[in-house]
Amino acid sequence: MLAEAIAKSANLFNQGGRLVWLHEGELRPREDVLGELIRRHVVTKHPVHRGAKGWGVEYRPFEPDEKTIRALLTEMPSVRSLRLIDRVAKA
Repeated sequence: MLAEAIAKSANLFNQGGRLVWLHEGELRPREDVLGELIRRHVVTKHPVHRGAKGWGVEYRPFEPDEKTIRALLTEMPSVRSLRLIDRVAKA
């Protein structure tokens, strides 16, 4: 689901098997930006008690760890379709 959310919300492309981000007129390699993209485009939902107003929802940026980023980029034969690069358009 994380790969799908990122692929839909960010201007990511597959350029010759390399994941790149189209940002401010430049294609930037994913190594530089994947963590930033996830924090910018993916949030987690949390219940928050607001005193007399009762409960509400707060959305916080998702903070990926290195293992999560690696999983998005690693080819695993049994779950290849889960890779982020397999979900974005070719440049």
